Amino acid sequence: MIVRACNHCYDACLKEEHVNMMMVCIRLDRECADTCSFLAQAIGRGTPFISGLAKVCVKICESCGNECKKHGHEQCQKCAEACL
Repeated sequence: MIVRACNHCYDACLKEEHVNMMMVCIRLDRECADTCSFLAQAIGRGTPFISGLAKVCVKICESCGNECKKHGHEQCQKCAEACL
C-alpha cells in the first residue's frame, strides 16, 4: 500500500503546475517507494539485516509522510496517511 501511494503521489506531483515546489516531495516519494520495495524483497529472501533495513525504512516513511502532509494535494494527503 505504501509503495502504491508513494508511486501515485510521485507521478501526480510531476504533473503539477509548479513542479519545482514539489521536488522534495517527489524525491522522498521515490526514496520511500524504493526502500519499502527493497525491504519487502529482503524479507522474502530472509536476510539477517531485516531489523536494520526496517529502521531505515521507517525513517524514510516518516520523512515522506511529514513532507507530503505539508501539501494540500489529494495524492500527497493519501501518501502521508499511508506513510505515517
